[in-house]
Amino acid sequence: MHNDFDYGQNTDGQDEFPMRTGSGLLIGFSGRSGLDIDSLSPVFIRPLKSSHVENTTYPNLGDEEGLELKSLKQANFSATGDKLTYKFENSEESDFTSSWNFELSTSLGIETTFSAGIPGIESIGLTASWSLDAKTNRGSSETTKSTLTFSLEGEVSGHDTKSCTAEFWKGDITTDWTGTMVITTETDKVYSFPVGGRWHRVDASEVKASCRLLSSETITSAASTRMSSTLPSTPLSSTLPTTTVLNTGASCVSAVAAPTPTQPGVSCQCTQFYKVRQGDTCASVAAGAGLGLDQFDALNPEVGVDCQLLFLDYYVCVGAAGYYF
Repeated sequence: MHNDFDYGQNTDGQDEFPMRTGSGLLIGFSGRSGLDIDSLSPVFIRPLKSSHVENTTYPNLGDEEGLELKSLKQANFSATGDKLTYKFENSEESDFTSSWNFELSTSLGIETTFSAGIPGIESIGLTASWSLDAKTNRGSSETTKSTLTFSLEGEVSGHDTKSCTAEFWKGDITTDWTGTMVITTETDKVYSFPVGGRWHRVDASEVKASCRLLSSETITSAASTRMSSTLPSTPLSSTLPTTTVLNTGASCVSAVAAPTPTQPGVSCQCTQFYKVRQGDTCASVAAGAGLGLDQFDALNPEVGVDCQLLFLDYYVCVGAAGYYF
């Protein structure tokens, strides 16, 4: 019979080669082709009942990749002799997304679900990182609405001023994902194979709000710009060896002439200064100077517990002669 089958051998007047297609979803071809194209046949699976990805991982996800510290609101509350009761609050709704895209185009005719944990932002103190939540079934693309909200109440009296800030960490990241595709046909046959692609996520941490009483010296600088979090563009070379109490009193004599404007409350024994730039934080300036954060705070005690009073274009202290930490 094969000798009488002329498909692929005598093609005069032929531009198509009939093949048995069966039914269901075309997933490829089996056999070989050449002059004997009759040895090539399509392979179909029956219509699918489900398509699911398991064992989802993010092999190249960095702990701090794509994270940026954002300022949500800032405000000062000043008393003019009488007691002032203030309320520092805000509420803002935002969309947050998560989506998986396949490395190779797939068209299975049904929605693919993912059994996956999604990295979310976990903030601890002045830092944040991605943290994987519990695995659950998810769609290939999800959008959720979340409200960034905070509320603080307090009092200020006399001629004091309180400075309040609210910040959160925003994450926007695209990274690789891998997993195992499991498909089930209407006849309950199960097939599995490795898959992968790119994953995109936009997320935000909880809002952290705090208020601090400003000293009279600091009030004059209260309108200065608050910093966001990136490393200084030019690292500092000064280093200090670990803990002593440095003299910051009004009666102390500066070790060297300090540049201006200077961050309020810097150590009188300061011999090395750094001008704060857009994007600096206490942690990044300290790291660039070879200091621990506690050492930086000892040299600049009025930057605030959460570094909320670090002022743009002001000089901070990054070295003090004769003191060992």
